[in-house]
Amino acid sequence: MEPVDSLPVEYIFQLASSLRNGVGKTPQAVFLTLRTRNLRSLAGTKRSEQEKLPRGSFWLRLCQSAALLDESPLPVATLLFEEWLGWPLHAQIGHLFKAWLNQPGERVWRQMRRDIFQRIERGQSLNSAQRKDLVILQALGIWRAGVFTALGSALLNLSGSSPTATLTAEAWQIQEEKLVVPFPPDWKLLWELEKYLDPDWQGNYRLDAKSLRSAVQRGAGQNSPGLEAIIQQGLGGRPPLWVTSRLAARLPVRLVPGYLLEFEDSATLKHLRQNASLRNGLEQVISPRHVNLEPFGGMQVLKKLYRKGLLAKADYRAGCASLSELEEPAGLPGRADRAFLLSLVLLCKALDPELSWPAGLLDRLAQDLGPDLCGAAAGQATRLLNRLRPPSGWYPEPESPTAIDAGLSERLQEVIDRQDSIDVLYRATVQHSAEVRHLSPLLLEERGGRSYLLAYCHTRRANRTFRLDRLQLVEDQS
Repeated sequence: MEPVDSLPVEYIFQLASSLRNGVGKTPQAVFLTLRTRNLRSLAGTKRSEQEKLPRGSFWLRLCQSAALLDESPLPVATLLFEEWLGWPLHAQIGHLFKAWLNQPGERVWRQMRRDIFQRIERGQSLNSAQRKDLVILQALGIWRAGVFTALGSALLNLSGSSPTATLTAEAWQIQEEKLVVPFPPDWKLLWELEKYLDPDWQGNYRLDAKSLRSAVQRGAGQNSPGLEAIIQQGLGGRPPLWVTSRLAARLPVRLVPGYLLEFEDSATLKHLRQNASLRNGLEQVISPRHVNLEPFGGMQVLKKLYRKGLLAKADYRAGCASLSELEEPAGLPGRADRAFLLSLVLLCKALDPELSWPAGLLDRLAQDLGPDLCGAAAGQATRLLNRLRPPSGWYPEPESPTAIDAGLSERLQEVIDRQDSIDVLYRATVQHSAEVRHLSPLLLEERGGRSYLLAYCHTRRANRTFRLDRLQLVEDQS
């Protein structure tokens, strides 16, 4: 197999990523956006008629038939999609090929698709509809230059062998202020990356201050995995300090549950109130750092703060919901929603077999999902169960604490007495990589033979408890 065989996966990946990130209000708008990204899979659209790819609507229908996207007006990725990204290439293409052969429609059309291969083997001519279907086979990498590819022959058992070759993803690179991801990438890792960064060109992602500030808005430092951990995994080493420092930047405004805006300091609030379009919405000042939003007009304030890059996307969406400005989705849950609910029901059943629920609930949730999507739901339930109840191969961490620097507690107490803040390097568990946290220490305490620090974490914007044996002052790093 060659990198060119991954082109269908590239287009479908970018289609699903664009839909997830809301780059358009309709699928047609998303298709237009994809054409601006200079995808490798679209490079043939200016060639001869025989080399053109099918329209974006074909890929959308194919992904829905393969249960990778649901059937809502603006489709979203299902649980199966993330699993599919991690499959070997031949399994990915085989799943799409099977979905194409069995696409809903009249039986005669499905039979005509299957007859193509027999006619080609016998040297018989194809009718006009079947010649058009060759474009689909070419788009899937099964047919190229008038013959079946190695991948196509293996999928159709024409060569008598199964595909075993795999494509190894190369390490990412940082060139100037851009992250370069070689093709074909680790699709699952790239799926995590594009939660926070949008592609600028083929495999290029901007790391300038504006792009990383936008990533921080999208939760790059708060969600798990964070953007720094994703880049580190892709690079195979820690990203440069200028990347981590930009990701450590804090947004100056946050939304407290309800209608309350909290500002990093009073200077930020004073500066924003100099803007005439914001001043009216920031009239209800209740402290030097807090403003109560009006139910009417508060949405406009949130929108302006978000567009200025001052408010997190999660806070913006939460504010929209609390101010009842978002349109409620109409109709019954789609397949993506039902698969997610099915995984939660299966998890509850595993946690408590005696738990009772409405008769036939599992059957109603699984209706029309298909075995692949039901399997993805069961897989997620299993992963969640293993996280809550680790399997027998898991062993708890040793009870005896790791040695702690004798002067660490004294230095932390000094910071508490000064009511100051510090930067620390903290490893949440032995499985997690260390990350920089900005803390305002509040209290030192001993419990169960271990030493803990209670502090306000500015990175997480909440009180957190930190084990001292996993904490190191940044200035102490060698």
